[in-house]
Amino acid sequence: MTRTLEAAMNTAIAAASGYADVWLLSLTSSGGTTLITTAPQNVKWGADTYTAVGGAISFEPPQETSDSAAQALRMTLSGVTQTIIADLLTNHMRGYSCTLYFGQIDPATGAVVVDPMEVFTGLLNDRWEIQESRDELTRGTVTITTSAVSQLARYLFPRGVRSNVASHNDMLDRASLAVGDTFFSRVPTLVGKTVLWGKSITPVGDTVLGGIPNTGEGDTFIE
Repeated sequence: MTRTLEAAMNTAIAAASGYADVWLLSLTSSGGTTLITTAPQNVKWGADTYTAVGGAISFEPPQETSDSAAQALRMTLSGVTQTIIADLLTNHMRGYSCTLYFGQIDPATGAVVVDPMEVFTGLLNDRWEIQESRDELTRGTVTITTSAVSQLARYLFPRGVRSNVASHNDMLDRASLAVGDTFFSRVPTLVGKTVLWGKSITPVGDTVLGGIPNTGEGDTFIE
């Protein structure tokens, strides 16, 4: 992936002192956009404010490959503030966009050097994995980890809809269609029943119209 550094970024990186590395992470979810940074305090870039995580963010090196669909990123947040953890765990994030930037800040002012370099952009591809460590002699820590894949990865795998109302309406929402459809609402009542597609038949005594035996087990015949 070809990347171009702005002149100000080149100057900051080449400087022997006066600047510090910073990572900026943008995560979208069902609840909006979460902007976090490895800086020791909140920083502004453009019109956005990136919140200091109160801990550390570590990343596996983004894969450099000519196959854009194979690019992936695994990230870990440790010692993160409870507010950010609650935000990440409460909202739906799988399938939403994720963008990672590398930049420079002026420690004296906290200003981000324009413009940070986009290192990775893709889709969150996994749930957040939570690990807790507790020791009576030390402070407990919480580490959360997830992964993201290239935008092109979505075209490598078949995508479907589960036979429930929530999945169906999520599909409609992603397609910018009106939600509220209850098409799959009766699926649970059909569990364990034999559903035969054909002419709708009403049971009469021990048989149903058409000579089909009436099993008495609630079989459903649909035209």
